[in-house]
Amino acid sequence: MSIKRIFVWLFRIRYVRGFGVQSPSAYRFIRYVINEHYPYYAYNDLKDCSSALTNNELRLYRLYFRLSNYMQASTWIDCSTKNNDVIRKYVNSGSVNTQFLYCDSVSSISDFDVLRVNCNQLDHEGFEHLISIASSHSMLIIEGIYSSKNSKELWKKIVDDERTGITYDLYDCGLVFFDKKKYKQNYIVNF
Repeated sequence: MSIKRIFVWLFRIRYVRGFGVQSPSAYRFIRYVINEHYPYYAYNDLKDCSSALTNNELRLYRLYFRLSNYMQASTWIDCSTKNNDVIRKYVNSGSVNTQFLYCDSVSSISDFDVLRVNCNQLDHEGFEHLISIASSHSMLIIEGIYSSKNSKELWKKIVDDERTGITYDLYDCGLVFFDKKKYKQNYIVNF
């Protein structure tokens, strides 16, 4: 674990495991999906394909497994990596009915259940396009929300946008939901 990662963890210590979250559904999501520490059934099966991953990648891929298991989405679109079979295996282990698709550009997407994109690939026009096609059951995963000044500004715009619902700031990535029936809130999570 790097020194920076230790400082990030210490700075976010008050947001660990859902402490201070008043919403029961958000608390359950943080506690039993984002910060679930018990080994899932597929972790041992996936151990062979994840031997080359860094600790941070493994942590994120296990999160994607749990998100896939939680969402049970019909499609998972990945714009962040090209032909990464490891992430496809993690997602499909979480939900065998999920169709995993690769995409080069956000503008070519017509609809999505779960979309994973890197913040450096997303601009204002791309985000506007995604907002226009998102449904109340959609989830957007944005990696690298603190990787640069532009990424931080874009993440702040996404959080503040009235068309987004609940957002989760995990430092390494951000999760955006579009369900307007729930009270709009941004949760900082020590992940």
